[in-house]
Amino acid sequence: MYRKNNKGFTFVELILYMAILGIFMVAVMSLVGSTVASHKKLKSRQKLETQASEAYDTISDMLMGASNVRINGDGYVGSGTSYSKVTASFIVPDDTMEKAAAAGKLTYKKGPAGDVTQDIAVKSGAGVSVTSSTTCYDISDVKPFVNEGSSKDPETFIDTKYLWIQYSSSLSETAYCTIGYDETNKKLYIYRNQLADTAREQAEAFLKSGDDGKVRAAKAVLDPCTKFVDVKTEKGTVLANNVESFRLQVNPDDGSIAVTIGLKDSKTDEKYEVTSVVGLRNSFVLKKHEWN
Repeated sequence: MYRKNNKGFTFVELILYMAILGIFMVAVMSLVGSTVASHKKLKSRQKLETQASEAYDTISDMLMGASNVRINGDGYVGSGTSYSKVTASFIVPDDTMEKAAAAGKLTYKKGPAGDVTQDIAVKSGAGVSVTSSTTCYDISDVKPFVNEGSSKDPETFIDTKYLWIQYSSSLSETAYCTIGYDETNKKLYIYRNQLADTAREQAEAFLKSGDDGKVRAAKAVLDPCTKFVDVKTEKGTVLANNVESFRLQVNPDDGSIAVTIGLKDSKTDEKYEVTSVVGLRNSFVLKKHEWN
């Protein structure tokens, strides 16, 4: 007679097997979790890189063809070795406009009959303006480059709230673009106006005519285009999300602007920053023009 061996797992063996299985499962889950987290960070970084690159390409393309540039933000102005931080609008005087004595205004030059002032910002909402209370400075008033180390000097940067660019968008039209940085919502907005070159040239001629009627007509044409625009209330297009910083570094001596855009994903804490120098084709854009 054969005797069957019905011996199974002992309680100790079962506990041991469960412990080994548990260790294996923890290792697998840890590996899976690490892989998923790594994938999320990679996707986040790729998204940030794409946004930053697209925003930079858009801005640099316009800057390269710019005929006029204005910046609003926090910069350092002064003389010698003493510079202090100011919130201001930085402009380049040309043959139609210069900074006015009143804060936040430009002066249209209209010849011997006198000057006409203009708010530098479009008023929006309940009489609230973007930057109308800020002082105007020449771009050349910002702390300048003196050597190679200046490129890393934070006081040579402008922490930018608004960048206004005038550039030729076609053979017959001029574009006026405001790029605004919403620091609260971490977004870059872009807003464009277009004006036919014939209308622009006639308006600029009217400004210097000395005829009050022509000056008023010129202002009506130019005012919607030649100011900083509140890009949120004017339904601007979102250029980039997750923007932590938007800085410009202007070097009038070589006609270039360094653009730095920093992005951060709040969910993954991934960061990406694009920074590069844009050379303006027109070397006079960043230098003070002579009045006609």
